Order: sequence, then structure tokens, then C-alpha cells
Amino acid sequence: MSMLTVKVENPGSLNVVMGQGPLVGNLNKIRDALKDVGFGFACKQASSEPERATHCTGTDSSLISLARRNVDRVDVSQTFFLVTNTAEAKDVLRRLKKVPAIQAIYCATSSSNVEIIVRDGSGGRGVMGLTGNYSDAQC
Repeated sequence: MSMLTVKVENPGSLNVVMGQGPLVGNLNKIRDALKDVGFGFACKQASSEPERATHCTGTDSSLISLARRNVDRVDVSQTFFLVTNTAEAKDVLRRLKKVPAIQAIYCATSSSNVEIIVRDGSGGRGVMGLTGNYSDAQC
């Protein structure tokens, strides 16, 4: 077993939400919840295979790309990243709470100084926690 940290990529202090839940089959619900927001969303499929598929949606290709890079670097089954440049974190959280498949939200922040602590073991990878400057975060 090993522990590693993955720095969240957040140039320009965008609003970033990181969480977990079986969302691959619920991408339409994510789009509906954020229909009037510029956003990028990426989630990892649950899989025991070393290469878990990444699924993405959104309204802005650069935000989708950023969400995908973050979720691919964390590489934990059923995790997701949502990135937005047009909505406040509180509003995004309120909307996401209406998506029943979301099981946990680990952080909603505009900080560029957040790291995800990941455990990598024989049973797979898992999110253990977060570190960073949370002066502007809701974790």
C-alpha cells in the first residue's frame, strides 16, 4: 500500500468541486442540474481494471478538458470533478445536491492550492482526504 498526493489543477481560480458517486449513468442529470451554467464535468467509471474509463460532459470544452485532467490524475473509481467559471460554489453545491447519485462532495473551492490524498493498494485506489489552503473553500 502506498499513499500519494495529487495536486488539483486550477488555473485562474475557477470554481472546482470534487466528489464521488456512480454518475456515469447520470450524466444527463448533471447536465440538467447545471443547464444554465458554463461548466466541465468528468467522472471515472467504477472498474477493477487498471484503466478506468473517463466520461465527460459540459458546455465549455476548456473546462471539460480541465475536469478530465484532474479526474484522470486522481484515478479513483467513481470520483468526479466539476469546473465552472460562471457560477458560485454555493449555487453549484445546491444544484448538485439534487442529483441522488452523488454520494459525497469532498471539496468546493476556487483555491489553486488543494491536494487530494490517495491510497493505492492491492484492493484499488481510494480518496483518503484533502490538504491545502481552505481560506476560500467549502469542504
